[in-house]
Amino acid sequence: MKGLLQLGKLEEEMPLVYDWLKHAESTRRLVKENYGNYSGEELLEITIAENVLTQIENLKTYPVIHSKLYQGKLQIYGWIYLLETGEVLAYDPVTHAYITPQTQLDHSESGQYIMTSAPPLACDLPNHDPEPHVDADYHTAASYQRDRENGASP
Repeated sequence: MKGLLQLGKLEEEMPLVYDWLKHAESTRRLVKENYGNYSGEELLEITIAENVLTQIENLKTYPVIHSKLYQGKLQIYGWIYLLETGEVLAYDPVTHAYITPQTQLDHSESGQYIMTSAPPLACDLPNHDPEPHVDADYHTAASYQRDRENGASP
């Protein structure tokens, strides 16, 4: 995703990676047009989070995927794996945030799942309305990790 934020340079230095990243062009454009006031690691984390959602939307355009979703025979989940910590964050379409997957478990069958004390929030994303909410308050994975290291609750 870092390469996605620097496509011009990447095209010259690594043409094969450039060709592969063209699949994420819509993510690059979305980030460029809506997150101009972010930079560095925070922008990278937003790009990663938005790319997961963009690729889910892309998957839904495939006829077999669209049909199975319509029939209720398929569900698509968006997850981010944090290499630094080994943690997984799952996109929650209700809150438009990446949260720990444990909080999404169905607890309807008593005793089937165990509640954990995992923190509930790492990266909020705006509601994907036709007009994006670019001024939303973001809690990035980096700030989430800093809070955990400092003993603060996210």
